[in-house]
Amino acid sequence: MTFIPEGTDDTFYSGDQDFMQTNSLLTSTCESSASCIQSVATQAWAILGQAQQIGWDTEAARVAAQIAPYVAMDPKKPYTADDVAMYQQQMKYFMTGRSAELTKYFPASTQH
Repeated sequence: MTFIPEGTDDTFYSGDQDFMQTNSLLTSTCESSASCIQSVATQAWAILGQAQQIGWDTEAARVAAQIAPYVAMDPKKPYTADDVAMYQQQMKYFMTGRSAELTKYFPASTQH
């Protein structure tokens, strides 16, 4: 069985969330083990590398362009077109800034 502990599962959820600060016993226990933290770091850098390699930022731009006409046409949406643009920009910032954020938690030498 493979799973990600609560909190640590937020590594790629929010750009401004400290995903290592949780109430999870498993995560706090992992933090006290150099080998466990190294394993988490290695996997996080590997996932980030894969996302960058497949061009997640390009895919996000493609999807934004694809849905743009539908966002504009939806008269019942509970948000404005400006909200959509702002959240899409936030996602872009998240994608382009993820390396810098991970470096705050994991040594840069673990990058792949």
